[in-house]
Amino acid sequence: MITNIFKRVSIKSVIVSFFLTYLAFIFNLYVSDDQTSYKVLLEKSLLLTIVIMIFNLIIAYNEQRKLNIRFGSQYLISLPVCIFLFYYDAENDFQDFLMTTLILFSLNIFSRDFNKSSILKSIFSLGIVFTTMSFVNINLSIFFFSIIFLFRGLINKEKAYISLVCSVAVTLQFLFISTYLITGKFFYRKLEYISATNFFPENEFIWITIIVIAFVIGVFHKRKNKINFSPQNKILNAFMLFWLITSVFFRYFNIYPGEGRWILSLMPTAYFLGIAIKEIKKDFWKDFAVISLIFVAIISKLYL
Repeated sequence: MITNIFKRVSIKSVIVSFFLTYLAFIFNLYVSDDQTSYKVLLEKSLLLTIVIMIFNLIIAYNEQRKLNIRFGSQYLISLPVCIFLFYYDAENDFQDFLMTTLILFSLNIFSRDFNKSSILKSIFSLGIVFTTMSFVNINLSIFFFSIIFLFRGLINKEKAYISLVCSVAVTLQFLFISTYLITGKFFYRKLEYISATNFFPENEFIWITIIVIAFVIGVFHKRKNKINFSPQNKILNAFMLFWLITSVFFRYFNIYPGEGRWILSLMPTAYFLGIAIKEIKKDFWKDFAVISLIFVAIISKLYL
C-alpha cells in the first residue's frame, strides 16, 4: 500500500516523497516544453525537487512537533500529488523562492502556542515578514489582513497595534537603506497595475477544480470541527484558507508574485488535500484516491 508509507514522517517516507516529487517535476517540465534537453530537464527537476523538499520538511517538522494533529506526514504524499496536478506555466525565479520562504516562516509563527506575551512577539515578527514581502511585491501586503486572526481574544489590542506599527517602521527603514546602498534607489520595484482577467485557459481547469475542492475541505473542517482543532490548529487552518483564497484573488487580477500564475496556491492546496487523504479510513481507498489524482493529472496534461 502506497499511503502506508506516509503514516508518519520517516526516512523511508521522505525518500519515496522525494522521488515522487522528482518524477512530478520531470513530467511537468517535459509537458510544458518538450524541446528541452534531457540533461537540462533532469537537472532542473532535481533542483526544484530539493527546494520543494526543504519546504516540505519544514512543514512536516513544524506540524509534527508543535501541533496536536499530525498533518506533517500527509504532506509528503499530498504535495507530490499536487505538483502532478499543478498548472506549471513559467520559469521559477528568485522572487517565487523568496516569497514561499517568507510565507512558510509566517506559517511557523501562526502555529505557535500563544500566550499574552508571545502573541505580541508573533505580531512583531509577522510585521517584519509581511513588510519584507510587500517591499518586494506591494500586492503581497494583503497578507497583513491575516494578522487579524491573532487579534481575536486579545483584551488590550493597543499594544498589538503598537507592536505591528513598530515592526513595519523598523523593517521599512532597514529595507530602504539596504536597497539604496545596493542599487542607488530606495524602492525594490515599481507597483504592478491590477487588471482582471475575464477567462481562465482550458488547461487551468484541472488545477482550478483541485483548488475548489481544497477550499471546500478547509471550510467543511472549520465549520463541522470533524477534527478536534486546538486554538493553534484553528488559527493555522484559518491562515491556510486565507492563503488559498488570496492565491485565487492574485490569479484573477493577474498580480501573482514572480512568474507562476498559480504559484501561491500550491502549498495551501496540498495542506487541505493532505487533510482529506488523512480522513479516508481504509488504506485501499487512500491508495485509490492518490493514484486516481495522479492519473487524472497525467491524462489531462497530455491531452490539454
